[in-house]
Amino acid sequence: MTEGKEMSPRRIYVLTLAIAVAAASAVCLYHGLRTGKDSVLGLTAQAEKYFGVESAELVLAQKRGDYMAALLRNADGSPFMALYQRDTLFRDRWQAVGGTSSFAPGTMDSWNYGDPKGNAVLIFSGLELPTEAKWYAFTNSGTEYLRPVSSDRVLDLFVIGGADDISGVPVLLDENRQELK
Repeated sequence: MTEGKEMSPRRIYVLTLAIAVAAASAVCLYHGLRTGKDSVLGLTAQAEKYFGVESAELVLAQKRGDYMAALLRNADGSPFMALYQRDTLFRDRWQAVGGTSSFAPGTMDSWNYGDPKGNAVLIFSGLELPTEAKWYAFTNSGTEYLRPVSSDRVLDLFVIGGADDISGVPVLLDENRQELK
């Protein structure tokens, strides 16, 4: 009868190293598949997957810290907005985490989020806005914000630190800062 061989320390080291490399590769592959690169195609693909749409077009994008917002248009021309969060492992990659699936052209929409760090993340978007729209305003935590509208599209992303209030509804205004009717 033959006795079983014991593993040498070198074999144990090589086996442990192979397992560690396989685990690291699995983590990298997982992150690579669930995030998108900071590119038009990567961001559009993330939004299409998140909202279940096809043939989307990226119109505008804006970054603030670990967040990015994108204004997109789906195949039938309806605008929608996606919020992305920076990946913690690959800092140049983004993952879609929310947004609005659609809103009416010619209007503005908002998507507001309270993050785990206590920040208010406010996104305001609009597409095919009326030519009379020159400003928009919103209120958050008792402070009124006034922002210019310089074309028929708007995308603004605010990250307000330490804000308990995540509200903010955009109101379109004319050149005299009067509400559009």
